[in-house]
Amino acid sequence: MATFPHVIIGSSISTWLMKVGSIAVVVYTLLWMCYAVTLHPLAKVPGPLWASVTRLWYVYRVYKGDMDKVQRALHKKYGPLVRIAPNEVTSANAADIPEIYRLNDLLLKTDFYPIWGAPQISKQPDQFTCIDEKEHTRYRKIVAPVYSLANILRHEDHIAKCTNVFLERMTEYADKEETVDIGHWLHMYAFDVVGELCFGNMFGFMERNTDINGWISALDALMPVMCAAAIAPTYIRPFIMGSAVLFPGILKALKSFEALRTSAVSCVNKRVKEVEAGTTDRIDLLQQFSNIVREKGTQVNFTDSEVTLEGYVAM
Repeated sequence: MATFPHVIIGSSISTWLMKVGSIAVVVYTLLWMCYAVTLHPLAKVPGPLWASVTRLWYVYRVYKGDMDKVQRALHKKYGPLVRIAPNEVTSANAADIPEIYRLNDLLLKTDFYPIWGAPQISKQPDQFTCIDEKEHTRYRKIVAPVYSLANILRHEDHIAKCTNVFLERMTEYADKEETVDIGHWLHMYAFDVVGELCFGNMFGFMERNTDINGWISALDALMPVMCAAAIAPTYIRPFIMGSAVLFPGILKALKSFEALRTSAVSCVNKRVKEVEAGTTDRIDLLQQFSNIVREKGTQVNFTDSEVTLEGYVAM
């Protein structure tokens, strides 16, 4: 007996479904494009045509690393308000800052942030990746005293120690009249400050003039891919991550992500053992987080996992 597709178009069910599916995708895309440029709430906001119908051009520019230049050019062409994606605009008007970064009735953070989280370490999101304002407020109350200016100033001598090493290295370059990559050195300086503040000692980037454990190169490989994935629609992200099997650069980035996480866990565990053994000579930020666990961890749902999370975020 002939099936409906055979009767209507003389083809098998699979072929018929493929044809219908393809037509449906094309029709949906055309309808979406018409809606995006005519009836969408942002349709009247100026910007490039592709930006109004897809985020893919935005993803590409972020991956290339020139979105800042492109965005400035767009503002120069279209004005202070530019549509850079179907549901996103960028403002160059300073008067909009209080409206965007409100003190009350806060705007929700976008889904750009959760992809940066570390669920392998803690089920709780950190302050950067949390998009739930109530949860963010709850968690911030727990860790805020550790990050307060007054508390950081107590460690000013340790930061100065890093600064002195940095200045010594810059003086050496100046004396030899050698060219220096100041960006790379500031990156090493930042890592050593994190080590001094959180883990009791500098990691040794500046002392040894080397990329300890390849952390800087790991971040360099990681940032373009992760930023592109974070900008992409959520349904596109699995394809970006899955493309690691085809593109060595993406695979390297994902391996770098895992390497940083592993290093953070290792550094935290090492420092916790030193604290428990009483071999530490001063109280760093990590020890202060551990104190929170011991003093009120159960009441505020703050465990050793969250201590490790803070160490990972710092790195």
